[in-house]
Amino acid sequence: MRTHYIIPDMQIQPRRGLSHVQLIGQHIAHVNPDVVICLGDWWDMHSLSSYDRGKRSGENNRYTYDVIAGNEAMDLLVSYIPVTARKVFLIGNHEQRIERFVDDHAELEGLLGYHNLNLPGWEVFDFLDTVKIDGVTYSHFFPRSADGRVMQNKSGARTARMQASREHMSCTAGHLQGFDYHESYTGSGIIQSMIVGSAYPYKLSYLTHQGQDHFRGTVVKRFYKKGQYDFERYSLEQLKLLLDTKKRKRPSKKAK
Repeated sequence: MRTHYIIPDMQIQPRRGLSHVQLIGQHIAHVNPDVVICLGDWWDMHSLSSYDRGKRSGENNRYTYDVIAGNEAMDLLVSYIPVTARKVFLIGNHEQRIERFVDDHAELEGLLGYHNLNLPGWEVFDFLDTVKIDGVTYSHFFPRSADGRVMQNKSGARTARMQASREHMSCTAGHLQGFDYHESYTGSGIIQSMIVGSAYPYKLSYLTHQGQDHFRGTVVKRFYKKGQYDFERYSLEQLKLLLDTKKRKRPSKKAK
């Protein structure tokens, strides 16, 4: 039985702490998956946000701090991932801020880029590229519109049901905060569509006060047939309780 561990958008920011990254890493070590898939937006890259440039919300942000924060978090995560696991990283729109900024400032080409991100050992797929693993297609999001054309380059389907109807295959995306799942039945089998886009514990100012109440956590898929799987979702709160319980149940190492 193949196992995938899905890490949604983390949006790592400086001075936020890494306790949630450690929780996820410890859970990965416990699950011992065959594949770890990071759906993108690991780095927040607030310093390059075009929405905040010139505003109070954009003050005191630095590219170097953003990169270092994400790199340190990645080092911590990787220290828990089994060496036998395949590691897949999908570039998200937040990492793509780097490429968009360099496009507008060509003199920085070669100085700023994805090479600043600490991703050795990961299979890296560019923004909106797809990768199919065990019958499920993964991407940061799927930009196909309702008429089937690929043109929604800033956002994907708003629901897992829409995503399934547009892609006609089992697929999983991040990007959109929260968790949504849909399955439909065809003559060739079950289509399973999932959107899971948040695994950070802190509030994001651009979501406003009413937009903060969404699922934050990870997903584990266990495959019973190619392209079809059972899954468990784990909120950050549940991960903490689960791992605390395992620590309490751990037998003492003292000699009897």
